[in-house]
Amino acid sequence: MPGRNTIGLLYNRNKKTFSFSCRDFYEKGFKFYHNGKFYRYSASLPNKESLEMYPIPSEDGVRGFTIYNVGIMERNPKDGKINLHTV
Repeated sequence: MPGRNTIGLLYNRNKKTFSFSCRDFYEKGFKFYHNGKFYRYSASLPNKESLEMYPIPSEDGVRGFTIYNVGIMERNPKDGKINLHTV
């Protein structure tokens, strides 16, 4: 929504895949809209801080760590479809 910014904590949990343990992620981030594009930036909380605030929910889980997470969404003016660009 134009003129509004969001700052918050994000939580994501992935199921166990093949031989990898399930992973969960706690990230701090912000989002904003500018010149027709929606921007999203986030990075993991420091491991010690995230484990103290939010323990891993199961014994077989592993806390994942995101160095940075960037995404830009915009609508294609030709066909109206939404394009998502991630890094």
